[in-house]
Amino acid sequence: DEPDIALHPEWQKRMINYIINFFNLIRDKNIHLIFTTHSPFLLSDIPKQNIIFLDKNEDGTCKVVNELKEKKETFGANIHTLLSDSFFMENGLTGEFAKGKIDEVIQYLNGKEDTKIKNDDEAQKLVNIIGEPIVKNQLQRMLDSKRLKKIDEIDAIKKSMAEMQKRLDELEK
Repeated sequence: DEPDIALHPEWQKRMINYIINFFNLIRDKNIHLIFTTHSPFLLSDIPKQNIIFLDKNEDGTCKVVNELKEKKETFGANIHTLLSDSFFMENGLTGEFAKGKIDEVIQYLNGKEDTKIKNDDEAQKLVNIIGEPIVKNQLQRMLDSKRLKKIDEIDAIKKSMAEMQKRLDELEK
């Protein structure tokens, strides 16, 4: 049961190779190895026909998931794809806390007023620490756009104020 659970990811990547090399030494024996895992590293070394995907029913009992086996190749697959597909990670691979903070930034940038983020500086601090480059770059573009709109609005108000002051000065003469 989960022989990889206490192993560093680098050792998880090597585990199947070591097991296969060992079994090649005792090829004359009729041995079958069955193990469970949650490691995409192990799955990426095993063809899908040698994998049984399991999930829980609503009542908590275990069920075999055949439709996943029909769709996805596992051997040599990208570990991130395996993690999201093979382990039923339907809501992405980002942690819930980080996802919540990113959502707060998005709400702020979209003009929602009752967000926990109160100003551009707070939003910038969160954008600065995001590790996913696509998300980070998109949020930075949105924040830059918001700032430019604010600058344009300030400039327009200053211009309008200058025109009003000029008009006021003319009227007072």
